[in-house]
Amino acid sequence: MAFSVQTEKHSPMKLPPGVRMWGAHVDLYVLDSFLSVVHSKKYSKIDIWVMKEYGVNDSWTKVVAVGPPAIDRRDFLSPLVYSQDGDKVLLSCNDFRLVWFDSKEKSVCDVDVQGLPYRFYAEVCVESLIRLSEQGKETKRIRGKREKIGKKRDDFLSEGFNLVL
Repeated sequence: MAFSVQTEKHSPMKLPPGVRMWGAHVDLYVLDSFLSVVHSKKYSKIDIWVMKEYGVNDSWTKVVAVGPPAIDRRDFLSPLVYSQDGDKVLLSCNDFRLVWFDSKEKSVCDVDVQGLPYRFYAEVCVESLIRLSEQGKETKRIRGKREKIGKKRDDFLSEGFNLVL
């Protein structure tokens, strides 16, 4: 299910081809401003898909397909960023390891970052869905909606239960 912040409407969105919720672990991420799906198949491999054109189901593209021996099938991966040449994806692995996945070589290479604790959580910061200059307008619009709903609720309660509010 997709939700448009601009129109405030829901619409159906299909998972990538072959991705099933049963017998697998499925997570959503943002990878370089694209919606991405990590599909971890039990006792098999891990696929990472990217939706190249948001809302277009036919635009799903598999960017990572990795399994043993490069990655243990029980590993929990989250995509962080593409390399500058676009051939590699930086992955957080089980919150204690960073690896580059090379899509051409189908291999992984550990990233050594001095000073990181044994356990860490890697997260990519992405810009807001609403530009700062528009946040004030959006806040006022939402508050106005809430006030109208509150007024309707108060009117309903006062009429239905003969209350004076």
